[in-house]
Amino acid sequence: MELGVVVLIAAVTAIAGALISLLLFRARAAALEERKAALEQELAATKESNGRLQGEIRQLSEARSALDATLASERRNTEEKLHLLQDSGGRLKSEFEALASKALQDNNASFLQLANSVLQNQQTQASGDLAQKNRRSRLWSSRSRNRSRE
Repeated sequence: MELGVVVLIAAVTAIAGALISLLLFRARAAALEERKAALEQELAATKESNGRLQGEIRQLSEARSALDATLASERRNTEEKLHLLQDSGGRLKSEFEALASKALQDNNASFLQLANSVLQNQQTQASGDLAQKNRRSRLWSSRSRNRSRE
């Protein structure tokens, strides 16, 4: 019987060990199942967040493309305006120089006309004064001769 008792004790021990292992395994399985459920929820939330972020990235990329196009257009417009301003500045400078030159020529011509007119007036007046002095001189001469004859 001793052998039967030993076998019985071994069987009871084996069954007890199996039950304890089964209970531990079930507890571990339940913990792993909870962990799996939590990880699946986290994965679903991460996928949702990832989808949302990819949508935002796509929108931002499209907005950036639109802004890049607008910037390129503005740069072209600015360059065109700069060229127009430079061309206009060159034309204005040329026109101003031409107007200044014409004004100087007109001013010189007016000055020469005025100087010529003044000179002619001076000459006319000087001629008149000279003629008057000559008449006086002749008159004096003639009076002096007449007096000396007398």
